[in-house]
Amino acid sequence: MVVAGFFKHTLIAIPAAVIWHLATRNRHLAARAALFAIGVAAFGILICTLFFGYDFIEQLIFSPRELSLKQAMASLERIGGIVPGLILWGIWAWHDRNSEAARFTATFVTFSF
Repeated sequence: MVVAGFFKHTLIAIPAAVIWHLATRNRHLAARAALFAIGVAAFGILICTLFFGYDFIEQLIFSPRELSLKQAMASLERIGGIVPGLILWGIWAWHDRNSEAARFTATFVTFSF
């Protein structure tokens, strides 16, 4: 997941859901997984900095990004393509709401939004 983050850095739903799920079951295991991920990410950033120089760090940390609630709400307009899948998932998750799979996928869907 850390390696994937170097290609598509905005996809945080999967690692966040996994860490959250681990934390609800075993805090020590979740902490270990999070620390390992942080270490691998730091190593990756170090390697990229060695190859690309200080510009990599400057663009990673100091480049301005436009974030707004209006922009976030506007992105919900593009949800139409996944609504059928969400409806099917919701029906399944409701009927099987006590299963671990339903709880994990609910966590993932929550973090995705």
